[in-house]
Amino acid sequence: MNTTLPILLTLNIVFWSATSQAQYVPQTKRQTEATNTARLQSIHIQEKQELVISTPVVFCDSLLMEDEATLKAAASLKSLTIYAQYCKIGTHCIISTRGRNGAQNVQVPVQGESGAKAADVNLHLNIYALGSLTIDANGGNGGNGEIPGLYGSGGHVNIVYYAPFVVNISKRKRRKRKKAVIVVRNKKGRMNLSKLRKLRDQEESNQLDGNSQLMRIKRTVDPKTKKTTISTRHNDNSIRAIAPPKNFGKNGTLVSATEKERIKKKDGKLSFKRLKDPIRSGAIKF
Repeated sequence: MNTTLPILLTLNIVFWSATSQAQYVPQTKRQTEATNTARLQSIHIQEKQELVISTPVVFCDSLLMEDEATLKAAASLKSLTIYAQYCKIGTHCIISTRGRNGAQNVQVPVQGESGAKAADVNLHLNIYALGSLTIDANGGNGGNGEIPGLYGSGGHVNIVYYAPFVVNISKRKRRKRKKAVIVVRNKKGRMNLSKLRKLRDQEESNQLDGNSQLMRIKRTVDPKTKKTTISTRHNDNSIRAIAPPKNFGKNGTLVSATEKERIKKKDGKLSFKRLKDPIRSGAIKF
């Protein structure tokens, strides 16, 4: 009996690779009120295959990921929660909720498209075999534009797990690859930050002393504290003579607005907890 079609229609799992498999649980055994929850007997992603899930909450008896397998959240999801009663993961596997990138346009627009925030990740796993797993919850990259598009924020990652062995969880990939390692990447995406800074500095030079002579400014960053200091000709004689006024026109306010929004973008947070006993599905709270 072909069970793939009911899964696609009922559980909103939009794509199965040719060799990925899942088993359907009869409707009488599912919670009718949980329309955003998929309950599966098993998820098996074979070597180098990819599975895309569009359901925000997935419960399964077993999660099997062979070497270089990828489990990916659909772009429409704001968060992805997975519970696996039995989990076996090979080497170089990926769980990705990475944010969508802004468009790279041939005809450069005035305002570039912003990258999307990555979906948050909540994993509740009973891990009995683990090679190496990367959780990619980086924000999307900003698109190109006269005013560059912003990067997206990283997603928060929460891992609660049981394992009969030590699992190494880190945000840094170690040179010597070890078994039973989970690497989390949940930083902001990328953007043309140098271009935005130049536009910002030009605009600030017009606004810094609006009632008197226009001035150049010098921006310095302390490598230890990461704090930025702005100097002008009033307090730094090394700054050269004034620059000619820059006419931003209607785009001047966009530069300020873009910079204010950029400051709001943050790296995601990481939290994890190891339990001494296997996790039961009834113990998971949303």
